[in-house]
Amino acid sequence: MPEVNMRKLFYLILVLIFAASCGNRRSEVPFTKENAMQKFLEMSPEQGASFYAKNRLAYSFLDSFYRDSIFPAVTNCSYNELKNINTALKNTPLTGIAEVYFDEARKMYLKDIHAEIINNAHLQKQVFEKEVMPLMEIELNSMVTDDMENVIDKYAGGFLNYRKLEFFFGKDGKDFKELWKKYVHVQSYSERMNKYVEAYLDSICKFQEDYLYSVTGRKINKKLRIDIPYISINISSDILGQVNEFTKGEKMAMTTELIKDYAAPVVIGALTGGVGSVIYEIGNTSYDVYDLYQEIENEEVEPEEQLLSVCVEEINDEIKKQYFQAVQHAVMNGIENSNQVLYNLILFAL
Repeated sequence: MPEVNMRKLFYLILVLIFAASCGNRRSEVPFTKENAMQKFLEMSPEQGASFYAKNRLAYSFLDSFYRDSIFPAVTNCSYNELKNINTALKNTPLTGIAEVYFDEARKMYLKDIHAEIINNAHLQKQVFEKEVMPLMEIELNSMVTDDMENVIDKYAGGFLNYRKLEFFFGKDGKDFKELWKKYVHVQSYSERMNKYVEAYLDSICKFQEDYLYSVTGRKINKKLRIDIPYISINISSDILGQVNEFTKGEKMAMTTELIKDYAAPVVIGALTGGVGSVIYEIGNTSYDVYDLYQEIENEEVEPEEQLLSVCVEEINDEIKKQYFQAVQHAVMNGIENSNQVLYNLILFAL
């Protein structure tokens, strides 16, 4: 008997479940033309298009209802929404019309993207010209100055100026050229400048990767490399001329150094009340007293500093002509081409 009761209980539960499910089905409001608008209002435009495409054959009124009441509002959707709607409406009477609106939205969307990419390219060029290149020039000037100070120090004096004695034994421009080759590290200039360029181009590529992903959802790894000329510097005739003048001056300086050391304090003393006989004595040294005083008073540039200034200026000018102009041109073209590739990728993906 207990077994029979259990069977009855089991059947009773099944009956109750069936009755409840039937009751739920009876409580569902049937989809009709009268409540169709409310149904579509509860869905997103993409969901509504999918619902229409799946159920249009089951409801005879749905083609005309969706075409006349829903689709006009759908045409104002965004590009991404229209893309999904156009896909959903394939194989429906609205497929041709939906495609027209989608194509128009795509054109407008691409137009906005193209304008934004052009503006980005302009800003990227501007940043390189106004921010990156000045930093490159400052660092390069520092590197050139350090190297030339080393060259001139080795050529002109060194510790306690003991190398000045070498000027008596035929030291000339050939020695300067050898020091130039040894201490002017042209290769390091190129390598350092190229690092600036590569770092900036890498930052542009990263930005473009993120931009492409935000628009299309696609991920790529972009690399932008350009042909950068290596810096090559030869000693100009102006530098050699300055070296020759410097060399002659150093030879003369060795013979007049003691006279200068003696004349300077005496001249100052004479101009502040010293006796005339001292001035007469100095005059016989063939050293111009007035020029010496002016040199002391005006603190004229030392010969080494003058030579350094000429060398650094010449080198920097040469680098600007043969390197910076070429780099700027290459980077500008690289930025332009890279942004065009970015737009083409978006054009292909959308």
